[in-house]
Amino acid sequence: MSVLVVFDIVKSFNGKKVLNNLSFELNEGETLVIVGKSGEGKSTLLKIIAGLVDADSGAIMFKGNRVKGASDRLIPGHPDIKLVNQDFALDLYHTVEENIRIKILHHPKNVIDELTEELLDVMSLTTMRNQKAHLLSGGEQQRLALARTLATEPDLILLDEPFVHLDPPTRQRIEKFIDDKRSSWNSTLIIVTHDGKEAMKWGDKIAYIHQGEFKRVGTAEDFYLRPDSMQEALFFGEMNTIEIAGSTQLFRPDRYEIVASDGVELTVFRHLFLGTHFVNFAKTKLNEDVLLYSVVPLGEHITIQLI
Repeated sequence: MSVLVVFDIVKSFNGKKVLNNLSFELNEGETLVIVGKSGEGKSTLLKIIAGLVDADSGAIMFKGNRVKGASDRLIPGHPDIKLVNQDFALDLYHTVEENIRIKILHHPKNVIDELTEELLDVMSLTTMRNQKAHLLSGGEQQRLALARTLATEPDLILLDEPFVHLDPPTRQRIEKFIDDKRSSWNSTLIIVTHDGKEAMKWGDKIAYIHQGEFKRVGTAEDFYLRPDSMQEALFFGEMNTIEIAGSTQLFRPDRYEIVASDGVELTVFRHLFLGTHFVNFAKTKLNEDVLLYSVVPLGEHITIQLI
């Protein structure tokens, strides 16, 4: 049964339509990741779903009830839908710890204490617990905004580029915490990102948005292995383009095998080690650039077939 139904949402700014009859549904516990370039309406869509911005037309249904727009509420926003975006919406002159505690005052004191300590630790904010929020860096404010949202265990979590300012160790710890908790909470999650690899990691469903519409909704395998266009494909990783027998072929750097003959002849001129694999830079006889991934550096002259 659908927990969220987005129906024919239209939104324009200064006469330019940024969302064009956009519709989709999500079941309870599902994660949707929306991928697209800047200016495609991704952040605006999240604000409309959260009841913080009015749509020009269309409707948002959450658990069978219509989500009121910003103009229909004295204080905009739905209590069970939480958005974390670049605005952060912190209580700037409260301390870090107070910012978290104020969100969970309805719990018993021991629960408040335990959850606050857990979130301070996960978000690497323990040492700055007594610092006022307005004195934090942008990355620290982002982590505090995440902590405040996760403290409330919302039914629907909307995350707009949630990991963009995080260093790798902190990001991995926060991602694991969210992944663990969303299962126990059975929360529905929508993430907006420019990063296709992030989308493939998180999305039960991935939506590619272009010109205010979902051009495609599918799985990670769909987008990585069977892209509809080069523009779409490049969000999800490197893509090679070569001519074979007069036909243009697209293939990922890992979708090949080395053969003895009857294939595409390449000259490999450079190797780059990235920890888990090598990137091999090569050219075809037609001087086309090709990238190939491998566990060891490839030889100077090889022949490949696409798979």
